[in-house]
Amino acid sequence: MFFKYPNDEIAYKDYEQDFMVADIVKVTPLLNKTATSIESYFPQGDWLDLNTMSILSVNESKMVNLTVGDSIAHYLAPGALIPIVDDSDSPIMTASDIIKHKTRLLINPNDIGMAYGSIFVDDGNNMTSFYIGEYEYWQFQVSAKSIHKYTVYQNEGFGTNMTNQNRIIKDIVITGADKWTSQANLFACAVSEDMTFTDLPAAYDDKTKMLTITPSDDLLYSGFRDIYYGSVDNKDFNFCDRTDSYSYMAVSMPDLSKNISTVELVHKAGILPNLTVTFAQLI
Repeated sequence: MFFKYPNDEIAYKDYEQDFMVADIVKVTPLLNKTATSIESYFPQGDWLDLNTMSILSVNESKMVNLTVGDSIAHYLAPGALIPIVDDSDSPIMTASDIIKHKTRLLINPNDIGMAYGSIFVDDGNNMTSFYIGEYEYWQFQVSAKSIHKYTVYQNEGFGTNMTNQNRIIKDIVITGADKWTSQANLFACAVSEDMTFTDLPAAYDDKTKMLTITPSDDLLYSGFRDIYYGSVDNKDFNFCDRTDSYSYMAVSMPDLSKNISTVELVHKAGILPNLTVTFAQLI
């Protein structure tokens, strides 16, 4: 843990008990088989319990007493994004089993609403697919209620067979949605590289405080560039509204009988600032 949080003295007190996987998942293994609880180091932030899908809020770094359960304690770090799969209907025993499942994009934004992560997809069998370029690799950045995808490498021919289910997004779950001013009148959409918009159903769960975006049709990781989401009531800028998002209306018409006339333009959605336009006649 002290490699990840070198400036936190508490991290050095727990050097045997916790470790990070890929810098985003904190694992606390049980080293004493008779223990019923365990002390675990947590840095500041909202940590998502991947067993219960509940948030552990830590105001400042400290040791936290965890109750021993049936599964190893593992938490998604603040500001992290990972794909996960549901193996309840078909157990995952090998890496190649992963391609049989659609994935959930799980996002745990930090205190300023940002998150980062990456996704690598191949056939799950061996390194050959990597060496011959039969894989896909993307990086993601979440900020300002948008998910932006950067394509690091994409083989257009790989995975066109839809048996590669892990290339398909089952849903997107975003924690901490209760921090919004309003969770009503939600919107979400995916935008492709050629600027094709696809509206996505979005729902807020008041119990878990999470926003879930569920594509009506199969949404491939390779099939979008950006995903936007938010609440109209919260006056979030609605990129998904192709009609009024950039539309202004005039408060009054300009008086063209004058040499110079001004008119105020009001943003229809009430989000962007008003504009003042000046008309001048050339003499």
